[in-house]
Amino acid sequence: MDFFDHQERSLRRSRWLVLLFALAVVVTAAGVTVVISALAFFLGARPDVPIGLQSVRAVFDPDLVTVCAVATIAFIGAAVLLRLIRLRAGGSVVAENLGGARVDPGDSDPGRRRLMNVVEEMAIASGLPVPLVYVMEREPAINAFAAGSTPSDAAIAVTRGCLENLDRDQLQGVIAHEFSHILHGDMRMNLRLIGYLFGIMSVNMLGRAMMRTAGRRRFGRSGGRSGLVLVLGGSALYVLGLAGVLAGRLIQAAVCRQREYLADASAVQFSRQTDGLAGALRLINGRASMSHMRAGRAEEVGHMLFVAGRRAFASLFATHPPIEARLRALEPHGAGGLGGESDPIPVSASPADTVGSAAGISSFAAAEVTNAVGNPGEPQVHFAQGLEAIVPPLLWEAAHSMDGGLPVLLALLLDANPQVSAHQLALVEVRFGVPVRTATERSREDLSGLSRTLKLALADVAFQSVRGMKKVRRDYVLETAERMVQVDGRVDAFEKAMMAALASRVRDLESRRRSRPARGAVDSAAQSLLAAMALAGHPDRDSAPAAYRAGLDASRPFSEHLEPELPDDAQDFDKIREVLAVLDGLPPHDKRRLVAGLSAAAASDSRIVGREADILRAVCSALHCPIPPPVSPGR
Repeated sequence: MDFFDHQERSLRRSRWLVLLFALAVVVTAAGVTVVISALAFFLGARPDVPIGLQSVRAVFDPDLVTVCAVATIAFIGAAVLLRLIRLRAGGSVVAENLGGARVDPGDSDPGRRRLMNVVEEMAIASGLPVPLVYVMEREPAINAFAAGSTPSDAAIAVTRGCLENLDRDQLQGVIAHEFSHILHGDMRMNLRLIGYLFGIMSVNMLGRAMMRTAGRRRFGRSGGRSGLVLVLGGSALYVLGLAGVLAGRLIQAAVCRQREYLADASAVQFSRQTDGLAGALRLINGRASMSHMRAGRAEEVGHMLFVAGRRAFASLFATHPPIEARLRALEPHGAGGLGGESDPIPVSASPADTVGSAAGISSFAAAEVTNAVGNPGEPQVHFAQGLEAIVPPLLWEAAHSMDGGLPVLLALLLDANPQVSAHQLALVEVRFGVPVRTATERSREDLSGLSRTLKLALADVAFQSVRGMKKVRRDYVLETAERMVQVDGRVDAFEKAMMAALASRVRDLESRRRSRPARGAVDSAAQSLLAAMALAGHPDRDSAPAAYRAGLDASRPFSEHLEPELPDDAQDFDKIREVLAVLDGLPPHDKRRLVAGLSAAAASDSRIVGREADILRAVCSALHCPIPPPVSPGR
């Protein structure tokens, strides 16, 4: 499956979502305006004046209608805004609202520990930070979802029924399906849908509140008319709000149904087998209510579940395709066929073989890179499954703990020169204290001998300790990391790329929306990045111009406005963070061409090997184009 096409589809769906929601709001506001205008008029009318045709016409006084329409739209907008602000905290908010309990990596429950292992394997194989994991303990149904604004603040939640009824292959198929939504940009749209639906539902909620108020109040003779108006007005708002809810369900169905097929296909490509995913779907299909959830808010998140969490009134309102249709769509992928698509990286025989190759030199051809972005396969899953066997146990345990994750991240930045690393450790002690310094030094010893590919995987695991911090603390950690790599007065290309990737993930936790940059800023940033990649792989500057031109040629027509020759003042990732922050706002088709150009620049001398491969992975991670670990057997 093509990562960039998925991203483009997600953007198109988001635009349609905004348009459909705006239409639903206008229709709902028109009906509510009529009700509120009538309510305001009759509440203000004199009791001794009979209601006649002139009075009814007065209801539609232009000034009154305008005020009511603006107030209605503002009310719905405020409800949406409040809901979206609440959801900015990430996918954990959605999981906790549905009764989810967070799973600790060292959980003693076998089912929860197996779940954590599967999620972690998928994250490492994808080149993503490990998401938070939740179990909805009170849900016997078989269901799951992924939620969050970005991969860095994502959470995956499964029901207790998943742990009790699915074997490991079936659970892996379900989790792979949810990781497809994380990789391909579906989660942000899912959260927007929750906010938009809440806004439309707020009209229905206002109507119910008015009806309850009218039922609880005691109206005298003079207030009988007011009570009647409240009851009638509340009933009308309730019905109009219900119509808005139905419109919202239609929007859910229109926006979400097709992408479930795409997520199923991606899950098959991820695990290279259909038995797990198909087995989970068949198990659910065997009993119609097996996926139905009990939580009162399950309907609100119905569009983001693995399968429908409630029975739809009609197929028109169904947010998911029928399970039989999903199973039929999976059949062409069985028996060794995946629609003719080839593995971006050769398949290995066992986890041990794959990890063994990753511990040495990682390399791949430039043509493989754009196909590999967001496209993990069986070799990467094997790599992730065998990682624990090669990483020292104490280091593995530290990377999974909230207290030990920070020292592991800091240890990854320690210089090989003992004098430089001594200054770095002194800085860690000043900023975090002796215990953190000691743990960092111990982690450094355990990290010796591990390849950069393995170290990057550990960074994805240890990032959990950073995402759980307050913003001030995260910024403090990031500032410390920057000071550490600058201790010796020079920062090499790999350190700069790593810091840029870390800064990008920290920025994601603040849910900042990436805006599309101006063309001039894009050209300047792209030229700097292509030149830096050429220099990173060819530091002698003799072959760097040829590498730069290769990058330009591979990224056309995106690069047609860039300088045709390597600039004389080009720097090796001099302002990498600022450059990547600009280019991160590019549309998916431009990112595809940029990644192709970066790959060609890095591989102009043959293949992308070792350090260049890791720099490219770090740069693409900051651009939200994750490249899976470049592992293959026999290298």
